[in-house]
Amino acid sequence: MYAKIGLSLAALPNAHIHVIGYPAPRPDAPATLFFHPLPAFKRLSWGRLKAQWNYAKKLLQVRPDLIIINTPEYQLVTIAYKIIFGAKMYYDVLENYQMNITQTNVWPRGIRTILGQSVRLLEWGTRLFTDQYLLAERHYQNELPFVQNKFTILENKYKPEQTFLENPPSCLNNPRNRFLLSGTLAEHYGLFDAITFAERAYALDPDTRLTIIGYCAQESVWQRLQAAVAQKPYIRLIGGDRPVPHDQIVAEIRHAGVGLLPYHRSPAVDYSFPTKLFEYMAHRLPVLMTPNPYWETIAQPYQSAIFSNISKDEISNIISNIKVFSFYKSTEEHDLAKLLWQNSEHHTLVALVKRTLGIF
Repeated sequence: MYAKIGLSLAALPNAHIHVIGYPAPRPDAPATLFFHPLPAFKRLSWGRLKAQWNYAKKLLQVRPDLIIINTPEYQLVTIAYKIIFGAKMYYDVLENYQMNITQTNVWPRGIRTILGQSVRLLEWGTRLFTDQYLLAERHYQNELPFVQNKFTILENKYKPEQTFLENPPSCLNNPRNRFLLSGTLAEHYGLFDAITFAERAYALDPDTRLTIIGYCAQESVWQRLQAAVAQKPYIRLIGGDRPVPHDQIVAEIRHAGVGLLPYHRSPAVDYSFPTKLFEYMAHRLPVLMTPNPYWETIAQPYQSAIFSNISKDEISNIISNIKVFSFYKSTEEHDLAKLLWQNSEHHTLVALVKRTLGIF
């Protein structure tokens, strides 16, 4: 929210941007951009409800003209503010929330169906109050009929620092036995498959290394993760129990030899293009990912990936393919530029907000 939407909107004349959300390390930001961290809470707790009260108080304090929310649970509070004070509201749809609730094991099995149905009912019920939907995936326009004809596609492309734009780095010369798993750490994203893969690769090549960096929101998964990497010096864990600054993740990408995307196939992820894949490809990082026809249509033109089920396929074949495959062989810089937020999504968002607020 901050790095892409926040910084893009900070470029608007006389704009003050306020970011309200989960506590995280505070980055260096323009003087017109302000942070309002809410108290941390567990996934299932009274603190989650209390956060909505704190959010409402922040709205009354800031008095925004435009509110962009990226979670359905803040819709009702935002709509109440909109009705009273006349603000505009965007709903930033980062995922198909109903499907993610019902098709993954993030939430307890006994409440998944009713919770998912409640979220979808809320999304339908609030559509008349939503001024614009920002869709992170192109297929959401067909998958989520409540967005109707008032949506804008803003893919989660990579937004690098200026130094990247001036001198784009390449990971092609890094050792291909240096593996990386970054971002959200969850079982359905292949977290434990990556660890098992590293164990098998290490048995063949003792120089194998795996870095796991990111945040694990589920306490039970976090406990399993710690146990799984214990006594394995070839696996390095960064973060896990806390969010990791994005620039630290980018630093690990630049030192990696192969990025891992061992996602489990399910309706919740099959047509979602992971943000980390934009990041990996922009850095010319070779990628090893689960076979997925949708991902293949995007990755193959760049020759960026090998597709393999790393928990089942023969490890020696996988390692051999990684070593001999010519990644990014025909990819030019102008091709990689299409993966960057600055070259498309930034301009689309700024133009949209100007129209909404009547800024000329």
